[in-house]
Amino acid sequence: MVANLFRLTRDLNKQSSAARGNQVPVALGVIDSKPDTHMNIDLVNQRAAVAFDLIEPKVRSDTPLYAGIEILIYGAAFLFWRLHLHDLGGVEPVANSNSLLTANDLRLAVLAPASYYKPFNVKWLEEAVDTGLRNVLQARGFGGTLKMNFRFESFVDEFVRPAEGNGFLFDFSRGQVYKPWE
Repeated sequence: MVANLFRLTRDLNKQSSAARGNQVPVALGVIDSKPDTHMNIDLVNQRAAVAFDLIEPKVRSDTPLYAGIEILIYGAAFLFWRLHLHDLGGVEPVANSNSLLTANDLRLAVLAPASYYKPFNVKWLEEAVDTGLRNVLQARGFGGTLKMNFRFESFVDEFVRPAEGNGFLFDFSRGQVYKPWE
């Protein structure tokens, strides 16, 4: 399954010319001194100069709750870094450097085929987490300087199909599992 996830993130990255990265380190060696201990964001999509999507793709593993917690941990690590930059001896990222660390708009998303969500009602969780993120940002003094939201997103169940001739076509078009008006 791990090999399938790496192929999925690689193929998602190839889909367009957007600035994307996969297996972006979050806390390499911070939690444990063992070299194989790591936390990586599976997929990062840059929507604008300071707007990024942190994406946890899933196909047939775990549950939406587990995947949501994974991506929330990465969002929490980002907030911790922003709150404690100077205490950690960090250097202020250069504005307009296209660095994830300069982001002022983060979308935390779980991305999976629509069928992944079918056994679960995750609408309440999406709404509660999204509201909670806004409350945390306000309480920590970010006000309007940092926007962070949470979504469960889906792509079509048959996202791989044979192409004419050799190869395959991938359809990773992203859509919300629940529309705001549902």
